[in-house]
Amino acid sequence: MSTTLEDAKKVKVNIAVVGETGVGKSSFVNYFRGIKYNAKASLPEHAKSFVAQESSSFEECTKDLRGYPFKGNENLKMWDIPGANSTLFDLETYDKDTKMHLYDAFVMLLEERFTKTDLEILKQIKMTGKPYYFARTKMDRVMKDKLEELSEENEEEQIKELNDHANNYRQSFCNLFEQDGLDKPKDIYLVARKSLNHWTSDNDKLKNQILTDLPEIQKAAFGLALWPKTNDEVDVAVKFLQKTIYVATVTAAVGGLIPVPGVSVALNVPIMGANVFHQMKKLGLGGSALEIRTLGYKEKTWSKNDFLMEVKKQLGQDDKLVSAWVPSIFARTAAEIASALTSTLALLPSLLATNIAAGSTYAIPIVGSIFNSGTSGSTTYYVLHKVLEANRKIAKSIITVIEANEHRCKRGWNTGTMFP
Repeated sequence: MSTTLEDAKKVKVNIAVVGETGVGKSSFVNYFRGIKYNAKASLPEHAKSFVAQESSSFEECTKDLRGYPFKGNENLKMWDIPGANSTLFDLETYDKDTKMHLYDAFVMLLEERFTKTDLEILKQIKMTGKPYYFARTKMDRVMKDKLEELSEENEEEQIKELNDHANNYRQSFCNLFEQDGLDKPKDIYLVARKSLNHWTSDNDKLKNQILTDLPEIQKAAFGLALWPKTNDEVDVAVKFLQKTIYVATVTAAVGGLIPVPGVSVALNVPIMGANVFHQMKKLGLGGSALEIRTLGYKEKTWSKNDFLMEVKKQLGQDDKLVSAWVPSIFARTAAEIASALTSTLALLPSLLATNIAAGSTYAIPIVGSIFNSGTSGSTTYYVLHKVLEANRKIAKSIITVIEANEHRCKRGWNTGTMFP
């Protein structure tokens, strides 16, 4: 089978968002696609149809089935489905009335509990055989309330307590399923319009799971819509990723430290690897993402070395960390990233010299004993920021390389592993 980049963009992907009235479906459809709150008011008339109508009341503001496209691809849509407990649809025929058989995946939004209506909708979704996900909405309010309880604590303790609270919340929600006689879900995604500096929502985690579960050609279409396509979009993604480093720093400094050859401070490499893996997914890096984004071409398939040479030409040789890190862009798992991180730091111990040397301090906006100069917390924060900056440069270089070779991508590619 041969597929072109244009073919991938033409593939339709329809994701249904379901749940009871007032759970926040319209809001979710907007922020999941990167639409800001109240964006509709500032848009020209012809563009307002791209934004779902939101309401602060408990009334159902969705009156009919409507799909809202992702930016840059009108064939990739999220469908805002009216609540099953509204007067618009009969619960018994909800699957037929909402045309459930047409959707490729479902996101069921929940708030405080799992209701009888949710249970009936779930039964109907299962009959389609399509992937489905549970997401607890409005978590920014929950976490903001918790943060106010912790106002007397220092930032280090706030980060730890907030993330413990999120994990406990997730677990307690999973337990509700067992109490109702349902199979415990693989995960509950804690989603929110906004993340706090001290806590990050599961919005990206949910996107990545949907991407993983879609069939191959739909995976390509969905991924192409999610990953940055311009340098400005890369910068926006990096700004968001900088916030996630706070949490990783606190978690990594608590325990599980691993000595890294050539580095005088033990580091929690698995947690650092997980954070960098998140960075790469957000920026469209990693073996799977690059295979989709480049899409190869019939007459010749880029090898890893061919592609690396093109990227390295764009990057230059001035930044030693970037040069050492760039081969890691083909990694596919957090474990592979952690291993690459260890190898890179072992090759470049001088990278940390300024930060670790006695008497030096790297500027960290968190106070606490574990963030003193020379400790694992300080070094973790420094390394993650340096790697994020390297990933920023690499992501921008890859955009340039892909644009320069766009004529090749249009010739088509053979389904399968692009990079042998």
